[in-house]
Amino acid sequence: VKVAITDLERAVEIDKNNFLAYAFLMAKHIVVGTIGNMLPSEEIDILKGKEYIDKMISINPNNSFGVTMAGNYERSISNFEKAIEYYTQVGEIPSEDNYTVYASNHYLALTNTFLNNYAVAEDFFRKNIEEASSSYKRQALWFMGNLHIYNGDFDRAIVALDEYIEKIPGLELATNVENNQRAGIHFAKFLCYSHNQLESESKEEIEKHLIFRNKNLELIKGSLTEDQYLSRKKFINNFSFLINAWHDVLFGRYDDARSKLKEVKEYGDSEIKNTPWALYDYNAINGIISLNEGDFEKAKLEFEKNTGLTGGYLDLDVEYFDYFYALALKGTGKDDEASKILDRIANANFYGYARGLVRELAKSQI
Repeated sequence: VKVAITDLERAVEIDKNNFLAYAFLMAKHIVVGTIGNMLPSEEIDILKGKEYIDKMISINPNNSFGVTMAGNYERSISNFEKAIEYYTQVGEIPSEDNYTVYASNHYLALTNTFLNNYAVAEDFFRKNIEEASSSYKRQALWFMGNLHIYNGDFDRAIVALDEYIEKIPGLELATNVENNQRAGIHFAKFLCYSHNQLESESKEEIEKHLIFRNKNLELIKGSLTEDQYLSRKKFINNFSFLINAWHDVLFGRYDDARSKLKEVKEYGDSEIKNTPWALYDYNAINGIISLNEGDFEKAKLEFEKNTGLTGGYLDLDVEYFDYFYALALKGTGKDDEASKILDRIANANFYGYARGLVRELAKSQI
């Protein structure tokens, strides 16, 4: 990330009106989806992110992306009414195929979620499901389940995710994209079932998730060398051990989890030279085990092995494991440090299934 920042800063030195470079720089500090990784939470500076947004808007005030990011900034500091003003403005910018209208619906749905206006948020998503023909239809189907997680309603989240599965054929996606979407849906359903303590259902979703990951690997097998294929097969196999270890922890089977984590550790050690976060999930899951067994100091040390990292193979929002780190800090008497983390999680006004699972928990711990 830091090398990327250096390159981007050089880009704007060469071209002071480089809208895209400012957009990528902004995304290091403010949540925006998938245009590069963010900095670790302790290094994020949302005011710097706002400076980049202001640059984007000054370069092209009619570009809806800059206005949208202004809304994201306001949402990040819980200034929801101002965020709604910006997102409404997005829908007033002319575009082909009503693209900006659908974008406006999407972001207004997100903001209303964090105002606890769940019915209003659902209506905005439903508009995009019924009317949008772009990626916003797909996003609405995915985010609808997320909405219900924030509302603490696992049953409705499952219904929404099942609706996505039902509607996937009509989206006419490329086979690899469809497989990725289905894998993601089953991962989200695993989160719902496991955190609602439905063991057999959550286990079944793990298997379905892995089926679609393997389908995509087989889809491209002909274009890979044998070594490349085996490497990717090992990657998926490691993920299987990892998610099943996590599943064991969620249902209190710590010895079973430790057995699977031995395989995860072996794989992580083999990858750590080129992948600095290869042991991120391993450390975090061990931290949760120690936390649940009452060894707060050991849990704290496990979580702190991940300082400066922003995620691992499970690709969870950092707030998820940070919540358990905060509990470990509280257990060791570091209440002030814990409160800072819990406050950040409780006020992270952006979507994410894993983030949604711990947001209200964090509020209750402050």
